[in-house]
Amino acid sequence: MTQLLDPPQPLEVEVDDAGQPRHVQGRPLAGPVRPVVRWIIEVDWWTSSPVSREYWRVLLRERLMCEIYRDRAGGAWYLERVYD
Repeated sequence: MTQLLDPPQPLEVEVDDAGQPRHVQGRPLAGPVRPVVRWIIEVDWWTSSPVSREYWRVLLRERLMCEIYRDRAGGAWYLERVYD
């Protein structure tokens, strides 16, 4: 079952020299991550509240698949989805 976190939970993310996440710290999860796939979304760019995010599907501790994203406007990271 997939768990969608609404609202997404803030994370501290350590990235490598290439900008890929390598460690996350936050509730409810923390530990080393291995990036699996990356994509960018940009929606509502024509409005006063555009959304631009860099999403990553990562494998936490080689056991748990998670979806995290970075708000490209502010730089904050969030945990949005956990796959079990």
